[in-house]
Amino acid sequence: MKKTAIFCLIMTSFISLLYAFDLKPGDVFPPFTARSLNDSMTTVPNSVTPKVTLIIFSFSRKDVSAVEAWTDTFTAKYKNTPAVSYIQAAVIPDMPFISGIIANAMKGAISKERQGDFLIYSGDKDSMMKLLSIGDQSLFYVYLTGKDGKIIKMFSTAVLSREYLDAVFVAIDKEIK
Repeated sequence: MKKTAIFCLIMTSFISLLYAFDLKPGDVFPPFTARSLNDSMTTVPNSVTPKVTLIIFSFSRKDVSAVEAWTDTFTAKYKNTPAVSYIQAAVIPDMPFISGIIANAMKGAISKERQGDFLIYSGDKDSMMKLLSIGDQSLFYVYLTGKDGKIIKMFSTAVLSREYLDAVFVAIDKEIK
C-alpha cells in the first residue's frame, strides 16, 4: 500500500511537470480570447491579420497610467505602421458581478480610442497565469510577438522603464524590416 501511494505521488508530480508551461522567446505565444472594453471579442495573437504585437499584462488598476505612458510612446512611433499593434490586458477572476464592476471602472479610466486595444480576460485566472508564465501579480508582463505568433522578446518588471521600451523598439524595427 505504501509503495502504491509513493508511486502515485511520483506519477502525479511527473504529470504535473508535463503541463507546467514556461514560456521563452521562440515559443508560440499561447492564444487566448478576451473581451475588449468596447465589448468586442478579440483573439491574441490575431491569425487573421498577423502583426508584430506588443502585449502587456497588468493586474492592478493603478498600473493603467504606467502602461498608458508606454503605449502613448509606442502609438506615436508606430501609428502609421499597420503591421504593428499593441494589446493591454487585465486578468481578473471570473466572478460576474465583480468582473462587471472592474470592467466598468476601467472603461471610465481608459480613453475611448484605446478601449478596443484594452482586453479584460475574465476566466480561470490561475490557469491563464500559469499558461503565460506569470508568477507575481505586482509586476508587469510584456510579450512581443512576431507576425508568426512566436515570442520575440518577453520580460517581467516592476517598472516599465525607458530602457525596456527602447529594447522593444529595437526588436520591432528589426522584425518589420
